[in-house]
Amino acid sequence: RPVEVPARPLKGEGREARVPRLAKGVEKAAPLVRRHEGLSILTFRFMYGLRNIIPLFLGLSKTELRLFIPLNIIGASAWAAGLTAAGYFFGQALNAVFGHLQKYEILALALLFLVIAAVWLIRRRSKS
Repeated sequence: RPVEVPARPLKGEGREARVPRLAKGVEKAAPLVRRHEGLSILTFRFMYGLRNIIPLFLGLSKTELRLFIPLNIIGASAWAAGLTAAGYFFGQALNAVFGHLQKYEILALALLFLVIAAVWLIRRRSKS
């Protein structure tokens, strides 16, 4: 049973005929993107794996710039703020858990240097 596609055709519709594997996906995705254009624009950055596909599909579906630009700015701002906040709080959590190890960082660095030097010396002697 074919999916009904609204009257507004995609610019690239018909191109999927060259790649038959894409035909079913395009046929299923076209009505969804058209039906939820605004939501797609706001949220595509948060969908791993679809971040590259949805903007392409929105472009092919003739999304109006006066809809796309403001929603894209809002979506990008939310994504950037969310990622920045997550990074900040993750850093704070790591500092809370491992902050007491700060007094040992010079010792750990010296130990790492000694291990690297020892491996280098062993390899050098085994070659000769």
